[in-house]
Amino acid sequence: MAIDPTTFAILRSSFVNIANEMGLTLGKVAYSPVITEGRDFAGAVYDSNGHLVACGEHDLTGLLGTMEPTIQLIFDWLGKENLHEGDVVFVNCPHEAGSHLNDVRAVKPVYWEGELVAFVADVGHWTDIGGPVPGSINPLARDSYGEGLRITPIKVVDRGVIRDDVIRMILGNLRIPYETNGDIFAQIKALESGEARLHEVLRTYGADTLSEAFAQMKVHAAGIFRNYLAQIPDAEVEFTDYIDLDPLDLEAGPVRIHLKLIKSGDRLIFDFTGSAPAPKGGVGASRPLTCSGVYVPVLNLFPDVPFNHGFIECCEVRTKPGTAVHVEFPSPVSGAASGGFEKVIACTLGVLGQLVPEKQVGSTYNLINVTLGGIDPRFNKPYVMYMWNEGGFGGGPHMDGGDAPTMALFATGSRNQPVEVHERFYPVVYTELVIGEDTSGDGRWRGCPGIRHSYRVEHGQGEVGVFGDRAKHAPWGVKGGRAAAPQVVYVNRGRPDERVLGMFSSGVIVNEGDIVEVWSAGGGGYGEPMDREPERVLADVQSGILSVARAKEVYGVIVRCVDERLEQYDVDEKETLETRESLKQSVATV
Repeated sequence: MAIDPTTFAILRSSFVNIANEMGLTLGKVAYSPVITEGRDFAGAVYDSNGHLVACGEHDLTGLLGTMEPTIQLIFDWLGKENLHEGDVVFVNCPHEAGSHLNDVRAVKPVYWEGELVAFVADVGHWTDIGGPVPGSINPLARDSYGEGLRITPIKVVDRGVIRDDVIRMILGNLRIPYETNGDIFAQIKALESGEARLHEVLRTYGADTLSEAFAQMKVHAAGIFRNYLAQIPDAEVEFTDYIDLDPLDLEAGPVRIHLKLIKSGDRLIFDFTGSAPAPKGGVGASRPLTCSGVYVPVLNLFPDVPFNHGFIECCEVRTKPGTAVHVEFPSPVSGAASGGFEKVIACTLGVLGQLVPEKQVGSTYNLINVTLGGIDPRFNKPYVMYMWNEGGFGGGPHMDGGDAPTMALFATGSRNQPVEVHERFYPVVYTELVIGEDTSGDGRWRGCPGIRHSYRVEHGQGEVGVFGDRAKHAPWGVKGGRAAAPQVVYVNRGRPDERVLGMFSSGVIVNEGDIVEVWSAGGGGYGEPMDREPERVLADVQSGILSVARAKEVYGVIVRCVDERLEQYDVDEKETLETRESLKQSVATV
């Protein structure tokens, strides 16, 4: 049956708002700061076959791309016929249906008049999922067993009855059960919210109209995206990026991620089969995460395309099992988000920039996972603090990457966790949170700068873990734009006991008074730096994004200090012209 445009518009908004309300519920009911403040979660509505219909507008897109395989895994393990009204299934299997073990998914079937009509699902990052290190993000894990608790599809709620035995089993394997218990029930309550709202729609419109609206949602998304594709000529383009290293095989060198994009008619084919074999350490990505890493940048560059199964069907992703973009169980994957996933996103940006030059941008910064765990002596209680960093986006045609760091491209609905919350929950005091000078990629349009977090351990001894990337292969620029600064983590920088942790460290002991510093990169630049207007360079110096020395060295702009106390500067126009001419001649000579 056909649905008139007005009814379809109402239902389309309803489905999105249902997903939004699920996210709002999860964020307000959960306990851990990474969910309540950082919004490291997502919620969505699916049809009765497990196909994505609508997702939250402010949720973490990178998680949503892995949810269809999650529901299919539940069908495979439990059987669709064995799902009942009131059930809630939890699962976190990253190789078959996810990202890493910390991202735990909850799925609830929705019934109407005895018939299965839909699913609602959510996913949240649990601060700790067990294993040998606090926070469970372990660069030294040799397999998935060394990363934490693997939850195969299991009913945590069975026909409306909470299974306390299952919840106790899960919590018994975690360091901070008091925190995770709150997150478990928040995920359940979010699903109940989604189910209740879908029931309201069903009472008004009925199951047949709901089913037809679900189908039209997919047709609508595919139609919008295919209209864009019709304006792009068929082509084949390629791009290569690298994970810095395999933490368990340092002699192997960087891990190659290669993408060939084939644009053919109304389809995009993303071919990753030329990527390196699966690394030994946990930097590779599962196939579901690789697919999600394709969807994220495409949706960012075409923001009015709804994210649902109709869009997904327009994107074919080819991978080879046993490679860095299709690791198989029991390979470790706790660093997948900062490793393979980020490079899949970068490669996708790289090929799309060639295919659609007006949307070409420099690379974004890279996620750094930083954990601190131990026993807080004030309360004799275990804690795990998880921080994921902000950073810079790349510059693009006619626009800088931004002036202040933001969250990752795959997490545009997420937020930084306020330092006040961390200081209240954990035995730390932040000593610095500042935009990183000279961290952005230089260019005619520069990248957004990075940021520096510094915190001091105030009570007891702790254990730090770091899992990131781009210490060696910094965020790249395009069309002559420069790469951004590399990323690094220090303990006690500038002191005799300074330690450089790099991007792959585990089990680093810190004591009271030690200071941990996390330096994130900016985004890559776009275009030649010396084509940037001097007044823009001056503004960057005044705002602390650029140093006077770098303004001269890279941009050829001579910035003078007029009043250091008032931080007033101006441009010496005559010396700037001479310096730029000299720099251009030296480049031509080389």
